[in-house]
Amino acid sequence: MKFRNFGKKSLTELDELVMVKGLTFGMDLTKYKLDKVNSYFLDKRNSHKKFELTMRHGKKINHLSRKTAHRKSMLSNMACSLIEHKRINTTVAKAKALRQFVEPLVTKSKEDSTHNRRIVFRNLKSKDAVSELFRNVAVKVGDRPGGYVRIIKLGNRLGDNADMAMVEAVD
Repeated sequence: MKFRNFGKKSLTELDELVMVKGLTFGMDLTKYKLDKVNSYFLDKRNSHKKFELTMRHGKKINHLSRKTAHRKSMLSNMACSLIEHKRINTTVAKAKALRQFVEPLVTKSKEDSTHNRRIVFRNLKSKDAVSELFRNVAVKVGDRPGGYVRIIKLGNRLGDNADMAMVEAVD
């Protein structure tokens, strides 16, 4: 076999090798005598390579199947909506990511300084949301030591059966 990886060419080569033997994919190949190339894939010692488990070092953030810029702008928009409307509906995964995004901003808003406003504005990118956060929300949660966002699970969405949740700001 010329190609060791499982790209398009190597799969066509495997298909040709199997066709030469008179076999098709999906058959039980244990009862047939095969050459070294095909027996490599049936060998018990190599079967663990398909399902190799790895540790989750450095994978703390949920990427939500989006690239970085899209994820940051989505979380920023959702945070602005949460601050403005006090309650939004979204999926559970997005709700948990939103909680991690919003709670440090609310903590920053407890101390009204130009520096904190600029840090929060860097993340939210909306003057109205920043002013609402520093004027109204920070006053209401000023004595709380965290836990400014509540997630209530709602059930599953009809179209794709995704877990839905209501995210609300705790007063």
